[in-house]
Amino acid sequence: MAGGIYIFSDVDYCVTAYSARIRFQNNLVWIAPLGTPPSGSHASGWAVQLQGGVDVILNQNTAVIDASNPNMATKYTAGIYDPGTAAVNYLDRGTFTNNILDGYWAFSGTAGPSGTAALDDFLTNYSWTNQLTILDDHTFPGTNYLEVAYESVGFADFVSNATMPAVPSDWNVTTGAYATASTTDGPLGCTFPTISTALKSSVSPRSALPARR
Repeated sequence: MAGGIYIFSDVDYCVTAYSARIRFQNNLVWIAPLGTPPSGSHASGWAVQLQGGVDVILNQNTAVIDASNPNMATKYTAGIYDPGTAAVNYLDRGTFTNNILDGYWAFSGTAGPSGTAALDDFLTNYSWTNQLTILDDHTFPGTNYLEVAYESVGFADFVSNATMPAVPSDWNVTTGAYATASTTDGPLGCTFPTISTALKSSVSPRSALPARR
């Protein structure tokens, strides 16, 4: 699979595989696989996969997915994916705020439901608000901004979902309505410091090694 963040916890509270009080904030995930894995299977395209956990916070992250990439298994990509079943709520007390979520679904469970119905089936005691989706037009709880085209998000320097940003700050939201749309009246998604033009022109900037003594 191709993914950015993976959270795992055993549902029976096994002490060696129990995850709680987790926060992921200010991360940029870009999924555009360069090839297929040795198994020959294609990438599934989940920016975040949730498989258990208690008190999980995802705040101000940006996920961009190149769904047309030939190495993707399917167009049915997801910003957040929970592989549980409707009978087993894998994640309890999740807080999802101020994220930019690309993908056919912003949130998806097994078999592909989305929207409030999916959140209710796969999560318990959750909060979901001030989220921006690129493709998903399902109804979600709270204040959300649905089906916003890339060029309307307000990214500082966005070429396409198939083109890696020269530096992370290129995908800061700096203009437009979504630059003040978060729960704190700031920008949605991640925000990185602006990098100088000199560093930006280098694909892999390096510093000189100190002289050997």
